[in-house]
Amino acid sequence: MDYRSGKWADAILSRQMPDGSWGCFHTLRTGSAIPMTTEQALTRLERLGFTINDSCIQRTVGYMKILLEKRVLPEGMEKSSDFATFVDLILSARIRRFTGDCLPANQIAERWAAVVTAAFAGDGYDDARYRNCYQQQFGRAPWGDRLADFVSYYQLSLLRGMLDIQTESRMLDYVLHHESGIYYIYGKCLEMLPAGFAGRSASRYLTALELLADYPSAGQKLQFAADWIWKNRGADGSWDLGQQAKDGVCFPLSDDWRTVSRRKADCTERVAALLDKLDTGRRYQNGI
Repeated sequence: MDYRSGKWADAILSRQMPDGSWGCFHTLRTGSAIPMTTEQALTRLERLGFTINDSCIQRTVGYMKILLEKRVLPEGMEKSSDFATFVDLILSARIRRFTGDCLPANQIAERWAAVVTAAFAGDGYDDARYRNCYQQQFGRAPWGDRLADFVSYYQLSLLRGMLDIQTESRMLDYVLHHESGIYYIYGKCLEMLPAGFAGRSASRYLTALELLADYPSAGQKLQFAADWIWKNRGADGSWDLGQQAKDGVCFPLSDDWRTVSRRKADCTERVAALLDKLDTGRRYQNGI
């Protein structure tokens, strides 16, 4: 279904500013006139099916390119990390989710790919190699948790299509074993399946799987998660993450969740898309 003309999209687009933003970019400041950041708006719009072909996204991408050039955010700078490098990272990751036609963002992706490739040059992750290559690429040691530990939404989003298959495979093994999950997405080890299928925890787990499924080698590595998903398919052939999965980000897609059938339809659409992506990855790996 096309959700771009639904009430959820309308509620977001009605607040978009002329410059393509929603005010604050990464952090919502107290007293902000718009109750969402530009990142939150983009995450929701992407989930609702918006792409670079939509004018609202084109305006925001243009806005982000200006921010990337200036290396600033409208809400100001943080002092807890190498914030300029973090700004480069988050803007490049957000731009590349919609288009590969941004040279500065692509160059940032290449630098991060070099760092992660160096970190996994051996049989597994080597923190000393990570830090040394980071120093070479960015001119200083990684400062702040979001940069010292690359297992975060931004790095994993940015690196899609940037790694050779061996590095990718080793990196995904490391991410799956990572005790604290994926920063900004899911705070538990991904090897440990959620206790149940309904609720926000399971929905966030699916979000982590969706991010990793963009890597070709993820199809085989996430077979255990795919099996879990299939086991939670209802007798009617649908999936249902329950009313609590309604988080205003991934769900709802449809205008109305007052009927169970509509909720199930939304959940099933999302799950089926994930399973299809994982299956495509497996077939790619097997040369089919």
